[in-house]
Amino acid sequence: MNKVLYLFDPDEYLPRQTATETEFQEHFGEILPDLFHAYEYAFEKMCEKRAARKATEMTARWASDNVNGFLYDWLVNNPRASLLIRKENNTFYLETGDYRLTFKKVDKYYRPSYNTNKHNMLLQHNLAVSSEDLRSVIFIGYRVDEAWSMLEGVYAINRNGNDLNWIIDLGKLAGGVGRADAGQPIVPDPTETDTVPEPELRLKIKDKGKDKKAV
Repeated sequence: MNKVLYLFDPDEYLPRQTATETEFQEHFGEILPDLFHAYEYAFEKMCEKRAARKATEMTARWASDNVNGFLYDWLVNNPRASLLIRKENNTFYLETGDYRLTFKKVDKYYRPSYNTNKHNMLLQHNLAVSSEDLRSVIFIGYRVDEAWSMLEGVYAINRNGNDLNWIIDLGKLAGGVGRADAGQPIVPDPTETDTVPEPELRLKIKDKGKDKKAV
């Protein structure tokens, strides 16, 4: 890793545990189809609520915020998921065993949508602050079309920055397709200008009360 590109020195943090696709499915086999149906419910409820509002009443984040809200409502009322829910930094995730499942909208390259702060970038690169929590981060990501009129898919995704380790199509599992037959979604190759954005390192320098970017 090039340290100049990060808000932190990666060498000062601990690598999280790695998770294989097979081990992950064996651990979460029963709940994975539920997570697909949870997003189905959340997206449908968001669309119903949006239909009763004017476009001027909605911000750019309105749709995703409402999907997250309805998703959380579904999870807390699901007996299998409710016991695993944790809250942190105004967000929620599922935690059990060696895994932490975090919920995000993803793009066509199956990269999570993130504000590029230190906390999120550590998750993106599978790094941990403390040895007390080395659980592997798995993204449960959903994709929509540009108009937010269609839920295109829901996936379990394991990655390390720009590197995609594996991906599972939860819609196929929910439709009764077994692991051996589910197959992998087609992942397009991102161009050099279409990679996961990396935040610049900023140094605090006293100069007329302003911060300067590191060069």
